[in-house]
Amino acid sequence: MKKIFPLLLFLFCFSLSAQESIRFGVFAYKGVEHTRQQYAPLVEALNKKLDGRVVLELLTQEEMNEKIALGALDIITTNPTHFLHIRQHYHLDGAVATLQAYSKGVSTDSLAGVIVVAKQSSIQKLQDLKGKKIAAASTTHMGGYRAQAYEIYLSGVHISKESKILLTDGSQYKSVEAVLEGKADAAFIRDGIYEEMLANGSITKDALRIVNEQKSAHPYVVSTRFYPEWPVLILSHVSRHTAKEFTAALLSLEPSEKLKESGIHGYCLPADYLKVEELSRALRLPPFDKAPQVTLLEVLHQY
Repeated sequence: MKKIFPLLLFLFCFSLSAQESIRFGVFAYKGVEHTRQQYAPLVEALNKKLDGRVVLELLTQEEMNEKIALGALDIITTNPTHFLHIRQHYHLDGAVATLQAYSKGVSTDSLAGVIVVAKQSSIQKLQDLKGKKIAAASTTHMGGYRAQAYEIYLSGVHISKESKILLTDGSQYKSVEAVLEGKADAAFIRDGIYEEMLANGSITKDALRIVNEQKSAHPYVVSTRFYPEWPVLILSHVSRHTAKEFTAALLSLEPSEKLKESGIHGYCLPADYLKVEELSRALRLPPFDKAPQVTLLEVLHQY
């Protein structure tokens, strides 16, 4: 019995330690390494407040869905349209915070989409995208597809029906490359990607042109209206104590130089994501891609 007791104590402590860790899943929309560079300073800052308990996991949306279903994540952050999917299919209490991004001395809690074409392209306005080949990382990306699709839809063109969408395996960089290589007429990317590629020499300013450029105080060039930045979501199995701890730590973060260099100013109270839902419903995109069932009583009431 004396030999067994230390082993049981070790297993209890190990189990307690495992329960105390906070598995923080982040959608790796820029790829694993790019996203790690962005979110490592955030996790480091959180761990100073939470005794090193936050474990960063960088995932595709599909991997994130699988881990949520298995209960293998506690807290996640992802784009607004993926939030709609998660809210529809899994148990969570809603968003607890919204990202405040940082660039060029400006913090913002909004994102937008960008439409780029080759400099010599004949595409001048949104309606010109009808019948064209458009490169996009995925139809689930908010700034990388849906914001642009909705803007074009409002101009009278439904691109999912009237244009050809070339998906680039979740990479927005590959979408731009497809335009440069002549494989696509236009590329959809979220704000900030264009400036990032200019800065690292991946593209030159005389190679591409922005379609439907909007004037705003936003730090990046944009082609669409604005939508709320990424939400932070806490899964329902997480204890209230841990949820409060994490949320308090997140909202109390100071905008350090290290964080701002990674493009994060901090987090604010959750934004209203109704605009994102309305967009997805209008375009009949998941999770609103199925027509709602109408009862006989509703038909009688309406007509």
